[in-house]
Amino acid sequence: MMSQGRDEAKHRGIAARETARPLFRLLTIPSDATIKEDKQKLIEKEAKDWLLEYKRAYDTPEGQGVRFELAKSLFQQARHIESEPKRPRERRALLRCGQEALHRTGR
Repeated sequence: MMSQGRDEAKHRGIAARETARPLFRLLTIPSDATIKEDKQKLIEKEAKDWLLEYKRAYDTPEGQGVRFELAKSLFQQARHIESEPKRPRERRALLRCGQEALHRTGR
């Protein structure tokens, strides 16, 4: 019985390391000078990919971190297009998606 608990803890530890690695990548994107593409869009893509790949880790601390980074990226993108009057729908959609990601983080 005790070994079963240790096995579960070991499994959770491995799973946490596996899911945390992509989160650390998300956190380093803004300061990575080798990335030439739009960093906020890259963060958005990688965060959404993570959420699809690690569905079971959605409510873990790593999942909350990924959703927070996704929301932050969406808000940054909305802020960037704020001064462009021809894109209000896109801005509202980004803000709505960012709010949804944050709302789910706090549950």
